[in-house]
Amino acid sequence: MAVSANRLEILQIADAVAREKSIDRSIVIASMEDALQKAARSRYGQETEVRAEINPRTGEVRFSRLMLVVDEIDNDATQISIEDARKRNPAAQSGDWISKPCRLSTSAASPHNPRSKSSCRKCARRSATGNMRNSRTVLAKSSTGRQAR
Repeated sequence: MAVSANRLEILQIADAVAREKSIDRSIVIASMEDALQKAARSRYGQETEVRAEINPRTGEVRFSRLMLVVDEIDNDATQISIEDARKRNPAAQSGDWISKPCRLSTSAASPHNPRSKSSCRKCARRSATGNMRNSRTVLAKSSTGRQAR
C-alpha cells in the first residue's frame, strides 16, 4: 500500500522528535493526536467531542466525533437519538457514547477563508462587521499617527 507524502511526513516528524528528545515514539504520536483534537475543538466548538487517531504504520489520521445517546435531543452537535444510535450499535442505551467517523477538511471551505461561508463564530462576527483583518495581526495607532504592527 502506498503512503502519501503528508502521511509519511507525520511519521517522519514523530520519528525525528522521538529520536531528538529520547522519548518513545508512541508518546510523540499520542501528543500529536492530542494536538489535532485540540485544534478540531478550537475550530468546531469546545462542546464538540472530537477524537483523532494516527495509524503508527501508515500515518493515516482519522477523526471521529463522540455523541451522547439520549432519548430527546437537546443539542444536535453533541447528542444522538437512541433510534439512530441503535442503527450503529443495536445494544446502545441512553447514556452511552457512540463514536461517529467524521471528515475534517482543511480545504478552501475552511471557516477561516474569507470567501467561504463561515461556521466559526469569531469569523462570522468579523465578516458581518466588515472587519476581515488577519486575527493574528493587531493594528494600533502609534503616537505619530502611523499604523504599527
